Amino acid sequence: MLLPPSSVDNRQNSDTAAGRRERALDIVKRLDLRPMIGGAPAEASGSELPVIDPATGELIATVPAAGAREVDAAANMARETFDGGQWSRASAVARAKVLWRLAELMEAAAEDLALLEVLDNGKPLRDAARIDIPQSAAHFRYQAAAVMRLEGSAQAPSASNGLTYLLPEPVGVVAAITPWNFPLIMASRVIAPALAAGNSVILKPSEETPLTALFLASLASDAGLPAGVLSVLPGYGEQAGRALSSHQDVDHIAFTGGHEAARELIQNSAVRFQRLTLELGGKSPALVLPDAEINEALPGLIVGAFSNQGQNCCAATRILVDAARKSELIEGLACQARELALGSGFADSTDLGPLVSEAHLARVASIVAQAERAGAEIVTGGHRPDGSLGAGSFYEPTILDRVESSQPVAKDEVFGPVVIVDTYEDLDEGIAKANATEYGLAAGIWTRDLDKAHAVARRLNAGTVWINCYERFDAAVPFAGRKQSGYGNSVGGHRALEEFTVTKTVWVEP
Repeated sequence: MLLPPSSVDNRQNSDTAAGRRERALDIVKRLDLRPMIGGAPAEASGSELPVIDPATGELIATVPAAGAREVDAAANMARETFDGGQWSRASAVARAKVLWRLAELMEAAAEDLALLEVLDNGKPLRDAARIDIPQSAAHFRYQAAAVMRLEGSAQAPSASNGLTYLLPEPVGVVAAITPWNFPLIMASRVIAPALAAGNSVILKPSEETPLTALFLASLASDAGLPAGVLSVLPGYGEQAGRALSSHQDVDHIAFTGGHEAARELIQNSAVRFQRLTLELGGKSPALVLPDAEINEALPGLIVGAFSNQGQNCCAATRILVDAARKSELIEGLACQARELALGSGFADSTDLGPLVSEAHLARVASIVAQAERAGAEIVTGGHRPDGSLGAGSFYEPTILDRVESSQPVAKDEVFGPVVIVDTYEDLDEGIAKANATEYGLAAGIWTRDLDKAHAVARRLNAGTVWINCYERFDAAVPFAGRKQSGYGNSVGGHRALEEFTVTKTVWVEP
């Protein structure tokens, strides 16, 4: 259900970081943190999830964690509801009305959702308010419209006087396992098309960031989603995630995360031949062509490297520039990186919030330290700030030069505010270096020559290529990876809806 009005006087406190944080804590106190099974809160059998504010290291809540028992209950209910047909066989108009209403409720609760996202994840409030929440609602709006255009087809068989027609139908029970970097967006872009197609959905959000997923479940019930169609199970991967991915009632697994977990999912899915949609990260290049205006490219490169504290699967972590212009680019990039303000996500002045956890901060710092020991030069950053930020999981925006290609920082997904600068002598070498990665999620190109940009875009092995911009997203636009960045259709656009349907052929003889 919708939360009652906050007890915190927002008129007095909303213009201060402390006041915003106080309000966010108040929202947590009023939110039912138990697992939501089919739209109703349930007691949990798993161990508890500590919810930590990454900006302060403070424990802000304890969430009862779902375990195998709750997964079994949710999956059984999802299967029963799907087979019953109240949602799976409802008309496209009926489903669209509910999803549109859910988008409206998300927009009405946008301020509360944004505050929760900042408290749970640490990201700047202006990003949560202007990007995360609007984009999340947009996925439900788009898929509400897209399902109205979901069509079958008819044709005459080549060797018969009969007729065949094709019917798009929902897959069944969809398990969505989502990460912590964009908690609400990552959940919405899977749930929206899966529900629009008529499936039942079980969401397991990251154990690091469960709050907005639970809020979304309450909004879905208020929007009129039938009981049993959507469950939200906060829990650990070893408990809830493993039980969910191997459950006999799950027909499709949509996963965003790391390779190790993905390999286990693939093995589990082989037992029952479950369908899989996998997005597994990236090591994306940003290719600055010799004719590019460096000063015009810098803002986009900064966004690509450091937005969301670099905790972005498509982050531009490898900047490739013509060797003759390397010094100019590094100087400009370092100057702008040093101007980025670290701080609480609730403060208006903050550009970069904390990393999601102490454990993740330690991993990022370790990768940078290893690169430095191997001879890399830290142009700027490379440290955890002290003073007032010392208690939080903060890490300075970091630029590395002279990095050996064999180093983990050059090959692996760091998932932090760390970017390396490399050079090329000619464009063919630049493209070869851009493609020299096991990943294939995204890439960027900067140039004043659009003919050349289109030619280079065709040669880059990436699912998305941005030209003279970076990290542009829209609910109507597909986004998918290649190579070890995953497989399956895509998120966003009409193809996302098709990802959660199967085709039935009906044959009619006269």
